[in-house]
Amino acid sequence: MGTEPGFGIHLYPYSTFPSLKAIIQFVKQAEELGYAFVNIPQHTVFPVDLEASMGQVWWDPFILANELGHATETIRLHFDIVILPQNNPFTLAKQIATLDHTCDGRVRLGVAPGWLESQFDILHVDFHNRVALMEEYLGLMNALWADGPSTFEGDTFRFKDVSFYPKPLQRPRPPIYIGGGVRASIRRAARLGDGWIPMPSSWSQFLSDLELLKSDLASAGRSLDGFAVFRTIPLFSLNDEVEEHHSMAGGLSMGTLRGDYGEAREYVGRCTEIGVTDMWVQLPQGEFERARQELGVFSRLVINGRN
Repeated sequence: MGTEPGFGIHLYPYSTFPSLKAIIQFVKQAEELGYAFVNIPQHTVFPVDLEASMGQVWWDPFILANELGHATETIRLHFDIVILPQNNPFTLAKQIATLDHTCDGRVRLGVAPGWLESQFDILHVDFHNRVALMEEYLGLMNALWADGPSTFEGDTFRFKDVSFYPKPLQRPRPPIYIGGGVRASIRRAARLGDGWIPMPSSWSQFLSDLELLKSDLASAGRSLDGFAVFRTIPLFSLNDEVEEHHSMAGGLSMGTLRGDYGEAREYVGRCTEIGVTDMWVQLPQGEFERARQELGVFSRLVINGRN
């Protein structure tokens, strides 16, 4: 406990950025300022009446990650979150393996089963079977990424001695972090993941969930040692639309630090002491130039101010 966390940024909501070039510019600036990772979200399609809360523009995360990887050198490319059951697992395994090479081993994969039933209906994926699909797909991708010919047997896919190359650059595979907002997601992270990405929640709820995670890890013969735990730094408030989106997905209000950097340093200290390893800062939303400014201030007063 107490190891200095890695600090990151989140690209959601994309409405903050006036263009794709602005996203790339922002991530390059974050790298130069000492940020360790960037969160890249995924949504493919959804009913048009949800645009008000979810936003209208959602870039393809894998193509965007490739562009960001070529524009940067050190910042880690963290998918937060890939809705795993909505992806073809063979294609996703190939995309992640290829990206891991083109981006010099900087890929980190966050996955969750998803929450928006209407989205599953549009994509013709069984919403009620999404958890089983997610777990099977994780096993399938691990089989494809393992050394040598790949063999796997699941309820949906079965194969024996198939060729899958290249394997990911990171061995045995890129880190996989499990997200979700329910009790089962914590168990799943302890059992199958290299880390846990919780939904937004109050501090007391987070502490309670962290104790559950420790218990679940112990049951799996593991501990927090080497296990990633994520937490948002709520430096600025969410806009109303994003707050609604988080609520629909099962998240709870985290409150806000109201742009107080002294409180942010104290907050980081509290998180570090209890085992949080990765923290992304919530910057002003919908205001690109202000977000860029606060990106620099946070780096100066919190990231470098703690060194």
